[in-house]
Amino acid sequence: MKESLESYIQKQEIAKERAERCKKQKCNFLRGVIDGDGSPKTQTNITICSGSREFLEDINILFEDLNILPKRVLEDETSFVINIANKRDVGIIYEECYKNNIYCYPRKIMKTERIIFKNE
Repeated sequence: MKESLESYIQKQEIAKERAERCKKQKCNFLRGVIDGDGSPKTQTNITICSGSREFLEDINILFEDLNILPKRVLEDETSFVINIANKRDVGIIYEECYKNNIYCYPRKIMKTERIIFKNE
């Protein structure tokens, strides 16, 4: 059975809406991780700590979905760490996860803004 153009366009719009919703959910999750286990440093980077290497490797998969370059998982004395030091990637996190969002810690937004707008 041939699909009408109108039906095709409607399905494309639904798929686009679902993808946007999925991206928003990923951003909400990432913001929660940074607010809970992360620390925007005032100098140059955002650090995420975890007791699980696998968790941070999964965060890297999430980064790729958001066009953020994957990061090396470093081992500390008692935990594992990802450092996001690339200004472009910090900017993506700010734009996608923090900017115009009311469900986050204001101090995390301010620290992230300091990293991005520090030398501008």
